[in-house]
Amino acid sequence: MPPLRLLKQSDLLQKSSNTMEVFQTSRDRSVVVEASAGTGKTFALEELVLELALVERIPLQKILLVTFTEKATQELRTRLRSRLREIVDAAQSGKAWLGQEGSGSHWEIDAPRLEQLKAALLDFDAVPIYTIHGFCNRLLREFAFENRLLFDQQQANTRELMENRFRLFLRSRVLPSDSPHSPLMRLFLVHAEGNLDTPPAGKADS
Repeated sequence: MPPLRLLKQSDLLQKSSNTMEVFQTSRDRSVVVEASAGTGKTFALEELVLELALVERIPLQKILLVTFTEKATQELRTRLRSRLREIVDAAQSGKAWLGQEGSGSHWEIDAPRLEQLKAALLDFDAVPIYTIHGFCNRLLREFAFENRLLFDQQQANTRELMENRFRLFLRSRVLPSDSPHSPLMRLFLVHAEGNLDTPPAGKADS
């Protein structure tokens, strides 16, 4: 079977005199990378995972991917699975290139790498893709004995807890008659018709 080639599209993986080796940077300090919405963060993560799997030969089950929200986690999982399926299907069909052809940095999918990707797809549900709180929750469950915690724990609804604590704070610190904020709070409750929730846009000015 001839190898399948596909270009590395992320700038992080392009070899030039102006770019650093992405996996050979110093580990004696922390690095923060800031990027706004729509700048290709998820796409860059896909490319980095492929680089680790195809070049560094690290199994996908050994690569930890952590994102911020449940939505981002699901998107990353779906896109990575689709990308792997696309590569496997193209390699099995005998294509020479997947996507745009070029002379830049590229991956070559030979028979051993194809088997590696097929195995990853079969066990894709074991790939560790989590939110930050999901990953922390997993560690607490797996090492509950070492941390002297309950083995059966549930993730709390932080919004509900925050609302309960906020109302308790208002009753104990703001609403008592001897509080200097009490008159202002009474005016707010009259204006908000007794509702402590955030008013919808435009309601506060009506």
